[in-house]
Amino acid sequence: MRDKPKPPSIEELRVYQIRKGDKMKNTKYELTRETTFWDSRKLFRIKALATIENVVKKGELGGFIEVETNLEISGNAWVYGNARVYGDAQVSGDAQ
Repeated sequence: MRDKPKPPSIEELRVYQIRKGDKMKNTKYELTRETTFWDSRKLFRIKALATIENVVKKGELGGFIEVETNLEISGNAWVYGNARVYGDAQVSGDAQ
């Protein structure tokens, strides 16, 4: 009798979705209406949609990002205070 194949990990599923072009739903944060400009770029303040382990509580405001691809929607990564992330920069994993 063969063992059942192990189900894919969350990370493996995420990589598969990215390769397939599927867009994952962002349940981690939202872009608020509060904006700032930096280096001719419009940046949006983020707000947590859910509590992220020991990182941030639901409803807490974070820093500023230009686009959603600047901050990974999985993992514990977060942008704090008035920090700015823009262009091709990406905050991922457990980075804070």
